[in-house]
Amino acid sequence: MNSLNSYGGSTKSVNRLFLCIVIWYLGISNLLAPVLINLGTEQLLVVSQLIYLLPVLLFLIIKRVPVKEWIPFRRIRISTILMIILFSLLLIPLVICLNVLSMLFVTNHLASTQSGLQVNTFLLNLLVMAVLPAVFEEITFRGVFYRAYREKGVLMAAIGCGVTFGFMHMNFNQFFYALALGIAFSLLLEATGSIFATITAHFVINGWSVVMMEVQKMLTAFVESMGQTVDTQTQLPQNQLLILFGVFAVIAAGTTCLAGCVLVWIAKHCGRLEHLKACLKRKPREEGEVRSNRTFVTPVYVIAGVVCIIYMVLMEIWT
Repeated sequence: MNSLNSYGGSTKSVNRLFLCIVIWYLGISNLLAPVLINLGTEQLLVVSQLIYLLPVLLFLIIKRVPVKEWIPFRRIRISTILMIILFSLLLIPLVICLNVLSMLFVTNHLASTQSGLQVNTFLLNLLVMAVLPAVFEEITFRGVFYRAYREKGVLMAAIGCGVTFGFMHMNFNQFFYALALGIAFSLLLEATGSIFATITAHFVINGWSVVMMEVQKMLTAFVESMGQTVDTQTQLPQNQLLILFGVFAVIAAGTTCLAGCVLVWIAKHCGRLEHLKACLKRKPREEGEVRSNRTFVTPVYVIAGVVCIIYMVLMEIWT
């Protein structure tokens, strides 16, 4: 029996952690700005992961959280991993769709990050863009945040985890698809009972971006070898983005439904289908229960969210 319910999480505590991470990230980023500005993109990605991870580790130590009980390090079978890979690939059109939608209104920060990684080898990019984020971010968000929010119910925890995951990307461009993936990964955690499942899914989706970046690099080199020039920095005009959004919206509608079917398949394969169904049922409100007992939002969370939004708005103005 999975022990996800064996330790009572604390929404208030983890929301304070969220605010601490935001303040710590913004503070250390400004304090070390003269040093960070001289680092390469891959070095910045590693440093940013470490910056986020430090407050989480301190939280686990100070709160004396029983990590093995809170974070389900349950082994998964090879067959389950293959199903998770399929589930992840089916989510990619949704990610692209939401990314294109955001590009209609805000700057594509992911593209600027990828351009700084073009000179690196495939394996190095895979490490900094897929391996490290998959491990660190899943332990942080599906391990710590989701587990704490789960005392509010699975659906509320999934939404809370998704919103927090989106905010912590610190830009509007990545916020929307990070929110969607945060919810999807939370449900995958329930379907498998293992953090290794969400680490795998996270790795596959980020790894797909690395593969596409490598393909683009090869195509660019080929075209330039033919005497042509390629400008990969120019953003598509609005009318072409609208067409692209429409195409991927249709594709994503189908593939996301299929991903839902695969999620049910995974839960059944792991013997957790009834558990997943029970999780998704809305619990009736108990007599005398106040509305605040059902939400992950607290005053501290609102403050952290507002700080993130202000920072993201400033990012758009500055870029």
